[in-house]
Amino acid sequence: MIVTIDDYRSTALSNTNNSNEPLKEDDCQFTVAGAGRLKLKLQALNNALTRTPLDQHLQLPFDDIVKGSSCRTYVDGSEEVYFMLKNIPGPSNIPDVFVKAYYEVLRLRPYTNAYVVKQYYEPRAYDTVNGRFTPTFSEVRPMLLGLDTICDTTLHRFFQDAEERGMLQSR
Repeated sequence: MIVTIDDYRSTALSNTNNSNEPLKEDDCQFTVAGAGRLKLKLQALNNALTRTPLDQHLQLPFDDIVKGSSCRTYVDGSEEVYFMLKNIPGPSNIPDVFVKAYYEVLRLRPYTNAYVVKQYYEPRAYDTVNGRFTPTFSEVRPMLLGLDTICDTTLHRFFQDAEERGMLQSR
């Protein structure tokens, strides 16, 4: 297991928080623990898509699915997720970015690269676009195959199938 200095910082911070409070994901300090939580969210999203018939995907409560999966223990393989995503801004918001693009495609529209404000963003005068927003889906999409391999999911296939179905129906 690979441990980073950020893991020690997040452990020290979590000991001072009330255990009933949701964990605050600080995008400036993406940790192996945060990567583990991200992996669980992607797996929960994949499980919901797999278990639900395709024609009912628009009715899925994706927000509840993504927010409902959290963990305070070690997640196997989280190191790989950490090293893959540690250099992108706001990696913890990838499930939300995926869901927004997937909804667009399911509604037979091309997905848009809408910027999503980071969940725990605190405004500062010197922030850049990367400091305020999560990556767009165009930035996330090339990583989906790698994430699918690491997280044992098939999100890339779901998105690609929905996009192809939309193209066929629009002809």
